[in-house]
Amino acid sequence: MRAVRRWFRKQLGRIPLYDDVAERIKVQEAADMIAIEYLEGLVGSGESKYPPDQVTKMLFQYQRSYQRSQGRRPSITSYTRTFDDLSDIQRTAFGFELEEIRAAYDEGIIGRRTYATMRDNVRLMLVDLDADLELA
Repeated sequence: MRAVRRWFRKQLGRIPLYDDVAERIKVQEAADMIAIEYLEGLVGSGESKYPPDQVTKMLFQYQRSYQRSQGRRPSITSYTRTFDDLSDIQRTAFGFELEEIRAAYDEGIIGRRTYATMRDNVRLMLVDLDADLELA
């Protein structure tokens, strides 16, 4: 999942950010399309190591987010709902990452210290996500 997040961040880094809400919506649409294309590739290949039901669920969430933004003029409620949906997706991604870290530890790929450090880092990112939501 960490690789998926890095790929998304890399793609999002190519999109300039603006203060204007209309521009933010355009950026969100572009990010949604990137995510949709990537997740469709995972579903279509059938070779994903992630649970297909979870990948499909994330794909549907991104598709809904994109469809909402395609309305003539998305309301602030729609924009907020989309932001909340993306936060849920991030939480799901962090959960996958925690599972992968645990699996690597169980298989002996990483040691106890590395496992604890990586797990704590992901949990801190979850706390940071929740703190960002409270400020929004």
